[in-house]
Amino acid sequence: MNALYKSQAVKLYNSLSGEKENFVPIDEGNIGMYVCGPTVYSNVHLGNVRTFMSFDMIFQPFRI
Repeated sequence: MNALYKSQAVKLYNSLSGEKENFVPIDEGNIGMYVCGPTVYSNVHLGNVRTFMSFDMIFQPFRI
């Protein structure tokens, strides 16, 4: 199975340029993401998982 970006154009919004641009990995065949962990000031709650869920939803279509 091919990764999504190989079989069809994937566009991401570039906040620097203000344009939607085709996604092209810097290193062909590898995609990396940096995700900061949540800053937890009090008891852990369901809202703390938001960071990980949102980035996982972005990551999943790029899996091979």
